[in-house]
Amino acid sequence: MNIGVLLTALTFIALILSVVSYFLYYRQEDKNLFIIARSGFYVSAGLIFVQSAMLMYGLLTHHFEWQYVLSYSSRDLPIFYLISTFWAGQEGTFLLWLLLGSIYGFILLKGKYKDEPLLMTFLLLVQAFIVLILIKKNPFTYVWDINPSAFPVGVTPPDGNGLNPLLQNPWMVVHPPVLFIGYSSSVVLFAFAMSALIRQEYDQWIKRVFPWSIFVSMILGMGIILGGYWAYITLGWGGYWAWDPVENSSLIPWLTSLALLHGLIVQRRQGGLVKTNIFIALITFILVLYGSFLTRSGVLSDFSVHSFSETEINVYLSAFVIFFLAVSLFTFLYRIQNIKAKPMKSNILTRESFILFGMLALILSGLLTFFGTSAPLITSLFGQPANVSLEYYNMLNAPIAILIGFFIALSPILTWNRENTDKLKSVAIHFAISIVITGIAVLLGARGVIPLLIFFMFTFVVLVNGEIVISYIKRKSFGFGGYLTHVGVGLMLVGIIVSSTYDRHQKVILPMDEPQTIWGYQLTYKGWQQMPNGKDEIRIIVNDAAGESEARAKFYWSDYNRSYMASPAVQNYWAKDLYISPIQVMPAEESGNVGGQGFTIAKNEKKYFGDY
Repeated sequence: MNIGVLLTALTFIALILSVVSYFLYYRQEDKNLFIIARSGFYVSAGLIFVQSAMLMYGLLTHHFEWQYVLSYSSRDLPIFYLISTFWAGQEGTFLLWLLLGSIYGFILLKGKYKDEPLLMTFLLLVQAFIVLILIKKNPFTYVWDINPSAFPVGVTPPDGNGLNPLLQNPWMVVHPPVLFIGYSSSVVLFAFAMSALIRQEYDQWIKRVFPWSIFVSMILGMGIILGGYWAYITLGWGGYWAWDPVENSSLIPWLTSLALLHGLIVQRRQGGLVKTNIFIALITFILVLYGSFLTRSGVLSDFSVHSFSETEINVYLSAFVIFFLAVSLFTFLYRIQNIKAKPMKSNILTRESFILFGMLALILSGLLTFFGTSAPLITSLFGQPANVSLEYYNMLNAPIAILIGFFIALSPILTWNRENTDKLKSVAIHFAISIVITGIAVLLGARGVIPLLIFFMFTFVVLVNGEIVISYIKRKSFGFGGYLTHVGVGLMLVGIIVSSTYDRHQKVILPMDEPQTIWGYQLTYKGWQQMPNGKDEIRIIVNDAAGESEARAKFYWSDYNRSYMASPAVQNYWAKDLYISPIQVMPAEESGNVGGQGFTIAKNEKKYFGDY
């Protein structure tokens, strides 16, 4: 008997019992049903904690009889990376999702909300769906149940396949769980929105859901940024964002969560956007499910380097999305006529109007990115699946970014509920300084109308919101969180424009001990050093005006990937990075067979080189 699989099945039974009991209690308010419902949750949470501990113990103690442990771990992995194998594969990330969902459940119970039955019904219904997937694809499945010809019953493999070298990075230990905390917490937004619709309490839910809205948008954003930094220092392509479908699957719900956060501020302040906020809360969670479907079903395996390959859980993932989309839309459309809200004021130059315009820009960006990401699915309905180009995302999102910057810069200085054009005069100095800074950027080599407009607009954002933050600090008030966030967004967009539009790159051959000078940096290749962990390094001495330093870039053969792997050496300066990424390393004995000579071949020209 497989204890792990049995525990998963018992978890599903406990969750279904709790869901049914909670819903019946909401209808009948029978105290016995409430006791059964809570007990079912406690039992399911306990079983999930036990399974999580079992899997972690199995990974740390090399229980290779479990297919999951065999697939993602090995004896030579440091404990730091052994821990990260917990979320390296599908089964582990689903178990992590369940673990986080249980924690959210305890937090909701501690809140003692009067609509606990409905909140827990929807939270635990999501948990039950995930457990159903784990019953189909379980982390505790024995290797002999998967491949009996290679592993007879009771025969444990001596070692595992190991972890993808690209994931053996400290940032990948942190990035996935942080992103998953944000991903999974969207279920709480969904539960509050569904409860508000069913109970027809469209104003009372704001106070309870607002902190969760901040949490979701903050953690999702943090996870995305950590993932971008991992890509920058690990993949060697000099970038941090490629509009990959898997990247987009976290970006889209982050954009809608930001829209929800600002919509709740408007509703709390002047009572508008009630229907909009409930719909956005629902759709944010649905987008999380849809992103999970895209990345885990294998439908994008030909279009994304991050996507999982096609698996047997496609039907489950599809049902996961369709079921909760249907429940959300049916409930929303059924209640929409009864939702009463104060109409938004028609005045344009008010804070709520500019916040609304900013929300629409965020949603438009998410919508366009959604269609781009879903292009392989959409085009497959009419023929051969095809993906959109990077230009699609850049061309459509650049003007939207300018609009978002405009609204972020001006909305904080506008007045609620009434127009006050005098307020606009207070930022004239910031506008002028932004023009001067943009002019300096042009003198330094910045080019391109759209990049310059984005640079200007978000410089303006930083100056306006930065002054507001300073004014709060001077008053010894701590209510500047939102404005400080705007400063961060402004700096991020300025950094994106500078780093992605104005970077310089050049390929160079570095013979051993022969210095080469590029852009004021003298680079000297000092050899290829074998490392104990198998990730061999190339040593390059860098001389510049600041002195001498050593850059170590990784270049090694990976049996796991069956290819050479490269990781860059990144040297950080206050206003720039020196980014050295190896392409090929040719040992001296190979390059010396034909005398180490070199020459140029023109297009369509034939030349002989030794026997070639």
